[in-house]
Amino acid sequence: ANSLLGLKGKLVAVAPDIVLIEATLSWTDPLALITTLSALSDAPIVLIYPPALIKKDPELLKRAFAAGLHDALPAPPRLDSVLEIIEVLLKSGRQAMAARLE
Repeated sequence: ANSLLGLKGKLVAVAPDIVLIEATLSWTDPLALITTLSALSDAPIVLIYPPALIKKDPELLKRAFAAGLHDALPAPPRLDSVLEIIEVLLKSGRQAMAARLE
């Protein structure tokens, strides 16, 4: 998607297990995207950010978590870090789903 318009239909069609967002998106504000995605989907959202961006804006991650972010990784993300986050998020999602079914 290159705009927030039509995002709901694409999310329903794809039904992602996890959403990775780059903090340096050029086509939209990442915080607006996080807010929109968290309202439209239960998929966990992970922000990938360049450490220099956090040095310039130390409150960015705080605002992102308030917008609905689940986790964050410095760029470039290490494979082991990505896999660990995915495992934790999917496990917590399965536990939440099982609790709703009880």
